[in-house]
Amino acid sequence: MSDQDEDAGSERDPLELLVLLRFRELSDRHAELLRADLATVNDPRTIKPKTWRQITRARSDALYWVLLAAYLESGLHVWDQAGQVDLGDRRSPLPADGRPGQGSVETPDASRGVTRGMEQAGRQWAARAANRVSEGLTKTDKAALERARAAAAAAGGVATGDYGKAIDGATSETRAETIAITEITTALSAGATGAAILIAQATRWTWDKFWITEDDERVCPVCKPLH
Repeated sequence: MSDQDEDAGSERDPLELLVLLRFRELSDRHAELLRADLATVNDPRTIKPKTWRQITRARSDALYWVLLAAYLESGLHVWDQAGQVDLGDRRSPLPADGRPGQGSVETPDASRGVTRGMEQAGRQWAARAANRVSEGLTKTDKAALERARAAAAAAGGVATGDYGKAIDGATSETRAETIAITEITTALSAGATGAAILIAQATRWTWDKFWITEDDERVCPVCKPLH
């Protein structure tokens, strides 16, 4: 890694950096698996389903814990901003296991119920998101390899190495960086929204959504009333 890379890494969000480093670690292995299958029969349609499953699962596992951390970081920040009010004497819709939406019960510590509910919601969200992203990446990789095959065939035949560019694109640093920024941002937003919902359930508070804008002539008619 160059000095410039190190400087950029030091300014990056730590959770984004974790995604980037994990995907960088996986890239060489994934490229090796794909090239090994193509070495036998130079046709991406013959890549073993097991290989695609292995790649998909590895990406999903790499994303899960980092997305969960981002979700909880954002959710706990909202909880902290709400003042961590004492909910012990309030009637809460959160049962003892912290799962929302299952009826109103008294809990000895509703505050703990909110944080437990936040953790469970975060785990469920992170699992769904990690699978969604990983399966989408695999679908994109398959399509890129198929395009390479079709183009090479149209040009007169598929030669060894025709799929190198598609594989390099699937495991590139730029792609990993885009995934890191996009998915961590999505997790932070989901965590904040999830926490707000849980807090509202436990406190009977209501939340108003509003946009932070310049409130000038450039603001569109849709956003202006929400300022």
